[in-house]
Amino acid sequence: MAATLLEDRKAWGSELLRGDSESGREAIEAAGNRAIFNAANFLFEVVEGIKSKKFDRELLAQAVVPGTATAWLEDFESAQSLLMNRAFGTHPIIISPEIVAIKLIPDLGDSYVALRPTAPIENTVFLTLERCPDLLDNKGNDALGLDGWRAHSIGPRFLQPNEVRPPTDAVRKKAVQSLRGSRN
Repeated sequence: MAATLLEDRKAWGSELLRGDSESGREAIEAAGNRAIFNAANFLFEVVEGIKSKKFDRELLAQAVVPGTATAWLEDFESAQSLLMNRAFGTHPIIISPEIVAIKLIPDLGDSYVALRPTAPIENTVFLTLERCPDLLDNKGNDALGLDGWRAHSIGPRFLQPNEVRPPTDAVRKKAVQSLRGSRN
């Protein structure tokens, strides 16, 4: 029995207990973060669909912040490799009211609950998401049901508010117009 417990101990400590994915979804819902995680899941689905040739690469523009699709597509293989085989927690990192990050860790294969902050996990990346009010219609609705949340970038750190283009940026405005035209 003791050998089994020691064998099952992970490199980042004993702060994790097995949980279940349904409890994770309930925690996301209870915290009011469903749209944020739906946006992250949408990005995962689009990237996987592009990889498997189920979706055209142009669909990526619907999953990311307006004006960032070109950067995502230019480095698609790298972004794809950072997203694949990842798991995420149920609590986004709030950077500002319109910007959050989700910590993506290597997929452990099961759902876990952290009892306290864990030791740093190697190979962690951050998916930065931005709420884009410019994607909402005049009634405040998002055509994709994501409350305006879209993926901004992925990397070893999350972005700060001064690193994102405001909705008034000309490149972003043009991208929003293009997205709205593609939905009509």
